[in-house]
Amino acid sequence: MFVYDLGMTDVAELLASTSMFNAVSKKDLHKLAKDVHDRTFPAGTALTDAGEFGCIFTVIATGRATVAVHDVAVSSLGPGDFFGEMALIDGTNVRSATVTADTEVRALMLTQPVFRSFAKSHPETLWPLLKLMVKRLREAQERVD
Repeated sequence: MFVYDLGMTDVAELLASTSMFNAVSKKDLHKLAKDVHDRTFPAGTALTDAGEFGCIFTVIATGRATVAVHDVAVSSLGPGDFFGEMALIDGTNVRSATVTADTEVRALMLTQPVFRSFAKSHPETLWPLLKLMVKRLREAQERVD
């Protein structure tokens, strides 16, 4: 795992390009960027493992990853997509899926305290998050039916 040494502007711009953060002011994104862990992972790396403890919310900045539930690929993620919110929101901190890098993935990562505090103080982030969670739930129901 490598750490990028990038300016806050770059991280803030990447966050602004996502559906969850695009309605947040630039000033607030620059503040949030100070708490972002900017990492890159080689292809084949498991970014999360189902059933394991997790306390990080992740936004994919570059690269592609596959989401698998019970060892079955259920979706693909790319730049602007995010994951890890469920374990942080429900308080169990248990991952519901395995996410594996298909290519090298640059990830912007927020710890649970940072994620929760920011979401609570920026309600404009919650609607895109809820929409995505509903979409994922509907897709999961379709796979079961």
